[in-house]
Amino acid sequence: MIKEEKLRDGICKKFGRWRGWLYAGIFMKVFTLFAFLIICSVAVADDAPDKWLRWTSRNFVVLVPKYDFAKAQGEYLKNNLDNLKIWVLNRWGLDDVPFGKETIQTAKGPREEPNVKLWCIDNSTLFEESYGVKDSTVEVIRNDQNDIRNIEAYILLKQSAALDLPMPITEIALAEFENNYRQRTHYEGTFGYWAIRGMGVLNKPVDSIKEELKWLHSIMADKLLLSSNLFSVTKKDWLVSTDENKHLFDVESAALCLMLRKEFGQMRFLHFLKRSGEVNPEIVLKEIYEFDNYNSFDKSFNSYMRYLTSDVVNDKTPNAYLTITRAMR
Repeated sequence: MIKEEKLRDGICKKFGRWRGWLYAGIFMKVFTLFAFLIICSVAVADDAPDKWLRWTSRNFVVLVPKYDFAKAQGEYLKNNLDNLKIWVLNRWGLDDVPFGKETIQTAKGPREEPNVKLWCIDNSTLFEESYGVKDSTVEVIRNDQNDIRNIEAYILLKQSAALDLPMPITEIALAEFENNYRQRTHYEGTFGYWAIRGMGVLNKPVDSIKEELKWLHSIMADKLLLSSNLFSVTKKDWLVSTDENKHLFDVESAALCLMLRKEFGQMRFLHFLKRSGEVNPEIVLKEIYEFDNYNSFDKSFNSYMRYLTSDVVNDKTPNAYLTITRAMR
């Protein structure tokens, strides 16, 4: 995108400093108004704008660029996303919840539609140029009461649905579940980002999980995050981290979720997920798992990671252990 300063400097060179500043100011106002009208047209149009194809399911609005191959992608997403979000929640023992709605203005008047929009692009260069990020990202917009107003997700479709969708759909589903749970129970916490990223990794295919754990095994001797760091990282912290540290956080969080879920069971995992969003996780580790403090937990967690990743490297870990399934209550 052209920086405003560079554009203004170019106009100043052409017309002289003072006339240039005047013309530049007028141009930027016109350009801003034009951009605003384009954005508004996307929000209120009954049909998709010229450059986007649009589908609406029960819980999602899906938008993809308007060309033939993308049309097939959009139809696939529209037909499968609702079932995917149910699967993401249910396999962890969470009940399905309806996503929120928002009222938009259209040429035919106000209309209610899902408050979750997915902007999907399958070209890495175009994706980065359009959104300024290299990988899929989710923006949860809240009102003054901390309730979700709407969710804008920017999805890079670079491999396959099984690999590209679990991370963003997990974040969306957990945000909507937490919002629904807060409204029903007056819950005042926020699910930890360790859970959002870790559960997302474990919602990918088993072969992908194994590759991530093999990578973790290869770097364990040099760098590992302490549990106190894992539990304290927020999304804002994660976004400003290096790509390597983001990857480490995601995979180590997956190992953390796997340990808590597989070694201690579904009910305690869900209790910890909710409770640690309200209270210092170190206190909750003692309440639920009987670890005295972070140091005590780290000894067990680090030992678990060493054995787990070593077994994965040596092909000793059954696929069933790396697969999350809902426990019958």
